Amino acid sequence: MSLSSHIGNRQSPVRAYFEKRLGDAKAVVGEANAALRDGRASPPVAPCGTPFLVGTAVDILLNAWLDPTSPPTFFNASPTADGAVLVAESQRALMKSFAGRRVPREGEWGELAAHALLLARCVTAYRSRDGRRLLRERLVDVPASLDAYATRLWDRKDQQDAVALAAAAFDDLAGAVQARQIVVNPTFGLSGALGGADADVVLDGTCGQACALGSDQPDRRAFGVV
Repeated sequence: MSLSSHIGNRQSPVRAYFEKRLGDAKAVVGEANAALRDGRASPPVAPCGTPFLVGTAVDILLNAWLDPTSPPTFFNASPTADGAVLVAESQRALMKSFAGRRVPREGEWGELAAHALLLARCVTAYRSRDGRRLLRERLVDVPASLDAYATRLWDRKDQQDAVALAAAAFDDLAGAVQARQIVVNPTFGLSGALGGADADVVLDGTCGQACALGSDQPDRRAFGVV
């Protein structure tokens, strides 16, 4: 169960927690987003790729950047053993590229986006039957290489959008890497009882509030999960 579903449920203890401590946060969030975008890089005004695929790919890139010591997308599925090897190679490529939380140069985004789009497809395959069926159907008789998979699993517009959005997202989160503690995709002590409550990232400035959901420390077992 996602955080959004908890927020939409008036009976959820997670919603009660946020209402008590944050109140009407809509205006604050709107102002914060406007401030983040002021003078910074922006993604295309009218995205032309596949939104869920591009969004997942950018999330994977951010995960790999904020925690380059752990393989991104721990939960993924490949229809073949050769494909699983390719997934591992893409994970290693991202970890190597983001070592030390290095920000990529402009010319590097294309290849990084390709690795992330491959992993995004495999994450979708892990999450749903339709995703698994799509991979099996599109990868029949396709050699396990990044270039070959790219012709079947995403198109040029997806990759262009991923590059543009990733650059903007990294710019927005540039200050995050200055945090003393960064925990990517943590779960908490009461996650199970709340139907799977988790978070995308916890920085030292917000860790205390997030951990109040049930644990003094985030559970780092979920690192790399998108």
